[in-house]
Amino acid sequence: MLSILISSTFNDMQAERDVIRTRVEPALRKVAAQYGQSVRLLDLRWGVNTANMSEEEASQKVLDVCLDEIDRCDGYMVCLLGNRYGWVPDYSKVDSVQRHGVLMEEPVSVTELEIQYGLLQRNQGERAIVFFRDEVCDLPEELYDQYNDPAKDLRQSILKEKLEQLNYTNCTHYRLNSLPDGEFGGLDLFAQMLLEQLTKLIQRIFSNEAAYIKASSIGIANPIPSTVESTNFKLVIPTTSP
Repeated sequence: MLSILISSTFNDMQAERDVIRTRVEPALRKVAAQYGQSVRLLDLRWGVNTANMSEEEASQKVLDVCLDEIDRCDGYMVCLLGNRYGWVPDYSKVDSVQRHGVLMEEPVSVTELEIQYGLLQRNQGERAIVFFRDEVCDLPEELYDQYNDPAKDLRQSILKEKLEQLNYTNCTHYRLNSLPDGEFGGLDLFAQMLLEQLTKLIQRIFSNEAAYIKASSIGIANPIPSTVESTNFKLVIPTTSP
């Protein structure tokens, strides 16, 4: 099974994570099934239980799980960045970073830590898909702080700049608009763009694996080409509108 980690802050990316879980992942599984393979998009919202833990214990648990799952995913990631930099743990109370060998010059948010360890440090930009949400238009005033963090704008901008300068990493910009019913416009386009990029990624991976198995069976050395053209495949995910 191919595992791909979803990396983002949580509270401001609930809508995107929900549409990934309910619409993108089921569609992607159909693509993988055509190769006799399976795929999962790993959302750590559901995987870190910190109930009845102290803040120190909870920080240790969250970081351990994040870094362990990045290792299991071997750098395959979907990175979603909006206008919130996110929670910065007290690294003096945990040893997860040292044990995993994360290169870090200063304390960073958990989201930047995931990106640093899973993407920047591994120098495998072709394994990551990056989406920048530029803004949420027409956002009610009472929700502003949930989606924005002006005090850390500079740090978020620097992180985005690092990602845009990477070779082989495709950074896609999108916008959402807040609707009166509490939903968000623009999720259909976001989901379709993400699905298209994930489809190309897993087609490349599974095509390479198939080529390797076939060539190895007849004794050809180093059978995997540097690039493999993805097959023509169009999958339209259902929209939320009737």
